[in-house]
Amino acid sequence: MRRRLFLLLTLLSGLLLRMVRLGADSLWYDETVSVYLAGSPIRELLRHTAGDIHPPGYHVLLRGWLLATGYGDGRAGPQGHGLEFMAAFFSLFFGVLLIALVYAAARRLAGHTVALVSAALVALSPFNIWYSQEVRMYTLAAAIGVVALWALARATTRGGRRAWSVYALAAAAGMVTVYYFAFLLIAALGWALAYTL
Repeated sequence: MRRRLFLLLTLLSGLLLRMVRLGADSLWYDETVSVYLAGSPIRELLRHTAGDIHPPGYHVLLRGWLLATGYGDGRAGPQGHGLEFMAAFFSLFFGVLLIALVYAAARRLAGHTVALVSAALVALSPFNIWYSQEVRMYTLAAAIGVVALWALARATTRGGRRAWSVYALAAAAGMVTVYYFAFLLIAALGWALAYTL
């Protein structure tokens, strides 16, 4: 019961810390590009990201979120506000989800105490709080990364098609979210090879 209460308080604290001034500042250049692409027709979005340094996955998902919340064209409402908050809330969601995913992965791999400490560290991390308020793909990539690492650890230590399938899907999702995800995959596969040899 205490563990659940601590986890709930950790998640709530993480959410509240990430809500402070969410969307209060104007979007900066990279965030504006994200919103512009998400507000573009899908064909234009894909054409642009084909030659960009970031793949289309995040922008396609952000497009779906903005469409669902009434900002499908990537522009602020008639009152001139709201877009910054709604666009940043998409990142906030994955920032809070990351706390829960870190807890779940750490609990499976190292036990409840390590999991609670790990979740608390992510919840209080200034780095994670910062990126949970930015209209960029980094919290989404981090959440996918935790899933990929957990699945690879499970597949390597216990085997099974399901774990390998989850790893393959997470690896693919990570690569269409941010190309730098390849560095995580290389390091993780290096660990897996060292573990199995």
